[in-house]
Amino acid sequence: MSVYCHPSARRFVTSAFTSPFPRVPRLGCDNKFYVACGDVSTLCKEGRLKNALDILDAMDERGALPVSPVYRRLLKGCINMKALAEGKKVHSHIMKWGRKPNLFLGNILLNMYAHCGSVADARLVFDDMPQRNVVSWTTMISGYTRHGRSKEALELFWQMQEANVKPNQVTVVNALKACACLPSLKQGKSVHASIMKNGFESDIFVGSILIDMYAKCGSIERARQVFDRMPRRDVVSWTAMVTAHAQHRNGEESLRLFWEMEQEHVKPDPVTFVSILKVCSSLLALEQGKKIHAHIVKYRLQSNVFVGSALIDMYAKCGSILHARQVFDTMSRKNVVLWNGMISGYAQHGRGKDALQLVEKMKQEGLELDCITFSGILSSCSHAGLV
Repeated sequence: MSVYCHPSARRFVTSAFTSPFPRVPRLGCDNKFYVACGDVSTLCKEGRLKNALDILDAMDERGALPVSPVYRRLLKGCINMKALAEGKKVHSHIMKWGRKPNLFLGNILLNMYAHCGSVADARLVFDDMPQRNVVSWTTMISGYTRHGRSKEALELFWQMQEANVKPNQVTVVNALKACACLPSLKQGKSVHASIMKNGFESDIFVGSILIDMYAKCGSIERARQVFDRMPRRDVVSWTAMVTAHAQHRNGEESLRLFWEMEQEHVKPDPVTFVSILKVCSSLLALEQGKKIHAHIVKYRLQSNVFVGSALIDMYAKCGSILHARQVFDTMSRKNVVLWNGMISGYAQHGRGKDALQLVEKMKQEGLELDCITFSGILSSCSHAGLV
């Protein structure tokens, strides 16, 4: 049976088999055929994954055994392109030779299935691994967390402890995210104890996720304790604490922390500004919003679409639709979120005609109206008595 191989892939394979100086020899193997791993890597980098996979078919035709780096490069290509079907093909090819992948290759397989959305297949690989290290456990836990399967993530985290495998920072961060997602304060406290036992509490990123976890699990007091004990704080930890108080409807404390952050010379990022502008919106604090707007300009973040959208929303909710429109007009790039924000702002102020004019302009710009746009149109027309 002949196996089709794309001409570009065939060229690479032929050179690999006929070159007197093969680039990546199959060490420790009696098979006489070699594969030019760099060629596979080039095809994957160029997004020509199907062509790269043709090499496996061509090798089957010649009875050649691929070297491990070929599989690694192909699997990483599948991860980058989130190509599950192609990843399964590579996995099947590995198993066809009657060998189990080594630890390093097994971890890449785990990562491929987790990133491509097949947690069930990832777990099958995990359970079949003769050896597992911290990367194996962490990859499986993060896969569960990423796909909203928090209970399984935490069950695996505790099994990891029982297996005497020491977690790393990435492991505990994913366990904390799982606790926040449930939410489970009890589990969160237990993971916190593990963090202290393993000496990760001083890690600035772990500390920031701890703050977020406690806030989402309803304990702002413990979140503040973690924040106050941190030896160093960066923009992520400050933003986590500002957001935590906002989530617990303590906007005044969020604002106080924001200005304290400024005094500590910690530069806010777009996430910080979006969070604090939401606080101003909830408090109807127009003057505070204007001051924060000045700082946004100071840090040259006024063109950020997320910050711009939050500014429009803040000004509209605080009663200044004129300022909201000024922000909208000065935005160099406008996405659907910005347009919807301005239309909703007009709706809140009963300016249905202005909202409809904006919708027409939006269509002229070639943007698609979504359900939020139509909701804003109906709301603005209703407030204006047009329906």
